[in-house]
Amino acid sequence: MSAYPNLARRHKVAYVGTYPPKECGIATFTLDVVNSTDLSGWRSIVFAVDDSAPAEPHPDSKVVYTIEKENRADYLRAARLLDKHKVSLLSIQHEYGIYGGDHGDYILDLVSAVTMPVAVTLHTVLPNPSEPQRRILKEMEKHVSTFVVMAHKAVELLQSVYGIAPSKIRFIPHGAPNAPCNAEKSAKKKLGLEGRRILSTFGLISPNKGIEDAIAAMPAIVEKEPTATYLVLGQTHPVIKRKEGEWYRDGLVKQVADLGLTENVKFVDKYLTLQELLDYLLATDVYITPYYANPHQITSGTLAYAMVTGKVIVSTPYLYAEELLAEGRGFLYPFRDSGKLSEIIGNLLTDGPLFQRTSMLSYEYGRSMTWQSVGIQYTKLFTEMLDERWVNHRAAMDALSIPGLTDFVREGELRPAAPALSGAGAF
Repeated sequence: MSAYPNLARRHKVAYVGTYPPKECGIATFTLDVVNSTDLSGWRSIVFAVDDSAPAEPHPDSKVVYTIEKENRADYLRAARLLDKHKVSLLSIQHEYGIYGGDHGDYILDLVSAVTMPVAVTLHTVLPNPSEPQRRILKEMEKHVSTFVVMAHKAVELLQSVYGIAPSKIRFIPHGAPNAPCNAEKSAKKKLGLEGRRILSTFGLISPNKGIEDAIAAMPAIVEKEPTATYLVLGQTHPVIKRKEGEWYRDGLVKQVADLGLTENVKFVDKYLTLQELLDYLLATDVYITPYYANPHQITSGTLAYAMVTGKVIVSTPYLYAEELLAEGRGFLYPFRDSGKLSEIIGNLLTDGPLFQRTSMLSYEYGRSMTWQSVGIQYTKLFTEMLDERWVNHRAAMDALSIPGLTDFVREGELRPAAPALSGAGAF
């Protein structure tokens, strides 16, 4: 029996994308969207995309089928199964690299074969796409009701670069777990970090993350604030580790030792649960995204998480960071410029009013980005796509108003919102 009987009679929504236990940011995002829309009463099933066919049943009963990435026949098979499951609406997570074919064009076989309305959430919108990349989105447009983007800049790019009709574009922010404000002291005590000014970066570690630049900034930061401690949170990206080993992490560890920073830079080399990740974020004073490989990155789950927890953020100026940190919500520094990074963080750690003002602006803006809020926005979109009247369900709104809610109700029992995965794609 449903925990909310008055929400039980909604349509069935199918979600296509990578999905946990696969370790990538889009997988986490898919699970979070499923959980947050389920709270409003949608019935959901998942078609998980993976590199190979599963050897055993998926651990999540929501997953009814696994699409083998490079098996083209699986995409048409999935389309037939959608009808069999009487799905009313299809929600696809799109990033070129997670689907098979030329730039992931096998996904076109699926969208062209289904009979229900389709919403596609775009995790990448390139300002200078290759011809195949542009063609895929234009071909998708013929079969898709709505493209969802997570940055206002992406709305502009879809119209000007890809020629997508404005009526088919919808902005919904990237979601993140809700968190209390001003919880740094208790979080630091819990983690044994009392008396330290904490800087952090989280995500699956790979050479394009620029962590070496943040480490290079630490000597000047420590000179201004001796208690400054930089936490590098997360494991090496599984693909990088499998193909190349730990050369990048080993190089970072050596860099720390060479700079005499072993007391001021710490590596948390583990798979973080959602609660562990939130604890570390709450303990953080300044969150850093030193990415440099993709200045056109249009979304970032790590940056969204930091914003929702009210962190003071310092980032390189990739597109998503420029938009999210505008109007005093954070600080940007030039790509690869460790000197400027150390200057900004040094000022933040020694200017209390500036630090507090920035943190409050970040936290206030982040209220529209909690998964509770984002789930309601997806629910409104799905309702419109099915030509139904939007009803502001009281039970769902009551649940969404609970501060710090990190569990979602599913069929009368609590279920974690998402594991703390981070890395490729959205993260």
